[in-house]
Amino acid sequence: MFRIPRPYRRPISPGQAGTAELGSTAPLETYVLQRLASTGCIPVFAGTAFANGLDIPDHEIYDPAVMAAENAVNFMIGWDNDLISYAKEKFHGEVGTNVPDLVSTGRS
Repeated sequence: MFRIPRPYRRPISPGQAGTAELGSTAPLETYVLQRLASTGCIPVFAGTAFANGLDIPDHEIYDPAVMAAENAVNFMIGWDNDLISYAKEKFHGEVGTNVPDLVSTGRS
């Protein structure tokens, strides 16, 4: 039976960085949590186990080392995307919607 072991529907406020449409940005810590929820990795991890016919016990899924590895992959994908799309977002006037903007403006 297919199940997604941990909730992947985390609340995400409007805009990539929270309040970008209103001319302000969320603090870096808030953006980081939102980015974890917006990369799409969490359902992919669960779907990969299902597609391979694996029934991974909860004590392994919730192991701190496994969760840390999942978060590391999630951060790498999200932040790489921020770096790769940075020039395009600047060109289109999207300011404060990625990690480079938040770090460069000291919003930590």
